[in-house]
Amino acid sequence: MKTIQLYADPRLEAGKVTENLYGLFFEGANGHFSGGILAPDTEEKTEEGFLKDALDLILDLHPGFIRFPGGNNMATWRWKNTIGPMKERRANVMPAHSSGGRIDIERNDMGLDEFARMIRRIGADGMMTVNLCTDSLADRLDLAEYCHVSGGTHWSDLRRRNGSKDPYHFIKYWYL
Repeated sequence: MKTIQLYADPRLEAGKVTENLYGLFFEGANGHFSGGILAPDTEEKTEEGFLKDALDLILDLHPGFIRFPGGNNMATWRWKNTIGPMKERRANVMPAHSSGGRIDIERNDMGLDEFARMIRRIGADGMMTVNLCTDSLADRLDLAEYCHVSGGTHWSDLRRRNGSKDPYHFIKYWYL
């Protein structure tokens, strides 16, 4: 058997570890949002509507980025169903999480604007997942317009009406 020896010298610096090595992602399945990070109907929430204890735990992690949404629900996730008043949002069936005769439904409580408020509060960069399965090219371009155009277009003006005057330039990464 061959023996290998490893020597570590704490005086040597190999380089800086990027803050984006460590990130998080959230998806709507299994209570990550409702009853998890998002708590609009409780007293223990931040002004943005997030559960204070959960947000504090995320702040303690100091993630470099947060991806939204994440996981298997991307195949049917529609970003346009996640904006506007929460009670008026259209729900999506999540086939990837449905099994054994059970149909899982994503209510879209945590939408694009809530995600933007969360990463702004945490100070992390945003990574927006783009649906390449069921969204059209026009839907993807509309998403970029909603997030990054200051105003004067249909989608940027809708973002402004939904409460965010400034573009989401902190969404720096697009996950395809």
